[in-house]
Amino acid sequence: MKVSELHGGRPISLSSLVQYGLLETLLGYRPKNKAYAGPLFGYAAFNAAKSFESPENKKAFDKHLQLLIRFLDGARKNTSTGDEKTDPWKNYYDYSLLRPTGINALLMVLAKILRQYPNAGVDFVNLLKPLKLVSYTSNNVAKKGGGWKGFRGLANTMIRRLNKSRSKKNKFALYGQKDKL
Repeated sequence: MKVSELHGGRPISLSSLVQYGLLETLLGYRPKNKAYAGPLFGYAAFNAAKSFESPENKKAFDKHLQLLIRFLDGARKNTSTGDEKTDPWKNYYDYSLLRPTGINALLMVLAKILRQYPNAGVDFVNLLKPLKLVSYTSNNVAKKGGGWKGFRGLANTMIRRLNKSRSKKNKFALYGQKDKL
């Protein structure tokens, strides 16, 4: 596996896979004050002072897991092609949806969705239908850059596609101050 679509041969780490999308964006972790304030944390708060296995935290993390499964299932149903050569869920050599840039971008899209739907009461299969029109080829994703720039670039591409069918007041915000709807 690769950490970046641009640099082959480097081992992947859990932090490179989900640090930006999950920890910093969805959970809103801020190292300075060691606090969480993201939309996933707001959806199901946990107590960082308690163990992962505490009943309170287990309940919150189970709720997180069920939401992530629903979201990724909706994304898969709308981006899978059924053809092993063109399916980004099966052909991860030619497609980058399941590489760090793709996974982080998906998690960043979920963060924007949760900002509008904090209780996650949304049908992800229907909401994410426009994602089938986004190109996830490795070459296309690599053009967006590596690291945070690439994550944000692909997330914004997905968000723009989602926004095409939404009314102006219901559009999802893009990442970055220079981006416009």
